[in-house]
Amino acid sequence: MARGCGARRVVCASIEAIALCPGLGLSSPWGLRSAACSGTEFWIAFEGNGATGILSLQILGESGTTGAVDIAGLGFSSPFSIPAVGLTTVVLPAAAMLSASDGVEDRGVHVTASKPVVLYGLDIHAESSDSFLALPVSALGAAYDTVSYTPDVFFNSQFAVVATTGGTDVTVTPTAAIGSHPPGLPFAVALDTGQVYQAQSSGDLTGTKVVANHPIAVFSGNPWANVPIGIGFADHLAEQLLPIVSWGMDVFVIPSAPRTSSEPERFRIQANLPNTSVTMSPGGEIMLGAGSSFESSFIAPVRFQSDKPVAVSQFATGGSSGDGTGDPFFYVALAVERFAYCYLVAT
Repeated sequence: MARGCGARRVVCASIEAIALCPGLGLSSPWGLRSAACSGTEFWIAFEGNGATGILSLQILGESGTTGAVDIAGLGFSSPFSIPAVGLTTVVLPAAAMLSASDGVEDRGVHVTASKPVVLYGLDIHAESSDSFLALPVSALGAAYDTVSYTPDVFFNSQFAVVATTGGTDVTVTPTAAIGSHPPGLPFAVALDTGQVYQAQSSGDLTGTKVVANHPIAVFSGNPWANVPIGIGFADHLAEQLLPIVSWGMDVFVIPSAPRTSSEPERFRIQANLPNTSVTMSPGGEIMLGAGSSFESSFIAPVRFQSDKPVAVSQFATGGSSGDGTGDPFFYVALAVERFAYCYLVAT
């Protein structure tokens, strides 16, 4: 299915929006910095959702590609084979969803394939759904800054860390209290292969630093979130995060359609280094400190050009904010330097 665009440079578009990622071919000139979304091995997790939905994986690739989905902690194993249409779906047990608020669970989902595939995770409920584009092990890193949306009253923000190998030592420096861990004070988490640490907080965990001695997969978002605060209707927010090494200096956000001036979307831009200058077009220049973020609304495309790497996330607003179109979703925008020439779209 990649031949039409050239097998080396195909890009995937995520289901919930247009989060783009180089895929179906890992021989990118940027190496790991390309955050290529296709691969033969993935470790993922499904964060807590405010409602219990149907968990599934959509797997895209070349016809005849075989593989397996395993959740060792649940004794679950499902082989798969991609048919001629290039897409297959694997439904997961509901117990794969994480439930801890400050703890470790054996809920890591391991996907292996005989040839490179593109993987999407879906958590679908009639009133609370989101999906994410998974990154293969080859595109993971060991340092992340999390992003979520500021939780409304009675809601939480969250993130999850999946170990890809045994003896993974993770240091978390939270920006909001996690259980007995106060903000700003680092704490350690020890993980074995496939174990997952999930953290939840009534505060906003955006900017929490997660650093490990081995590559890890990090997921972030909210079980439920009103976007913005006080605007219904709440929905589940989930994304797999890019490691800091894959942040960029030229990023766009584009509003979803249809959206009106009475229903603007939100963006958050994060900096990892001090004195990061960002020019927003439109919007002017802002200066961000290390670990800081800036949020605003937009109704037209915005370009962010910076002198140091940044991460940009987009949040759709709740349907009660304007014309009633749609509920919140969240995705991490890919920098222009990660773009490619062709796209493989899953809907």
